Amino acid sequence: MPADKHLSEMQFDGKVYADSGAGDTKGRSSSGKRVNDHLLQIDGQVNGKQEDSAEFRVSDDGKTLTVVSRPAHSSAVFTMAWDKQ
Repeated sequence: MPADKHLSEMQFDGKVYADSGAGDTKGRSSSGKRVNDHLLQIDGQVNGKQEDSAEFRVSDDGKTLTVVSRPAHSSAVFTMAWDKQ
């Protein structure tokens, strides 16, 4: 995320990778896994403790990306959807 200077570089193998962006919290890391052809799950941690999770889902027709994110210490759920132009 360029505006936040956040950078996560990872393989989608479920392993934890250190985040390396200039704006990232010290000790921040991420893990991700590909559930299927249309769904990625990414978890964020700080010092090994769950911080947030997100699901990135592409619709079957490939025209919509939906991102659902959840902070670990809250019942809040944030949903964003983008349509391909």
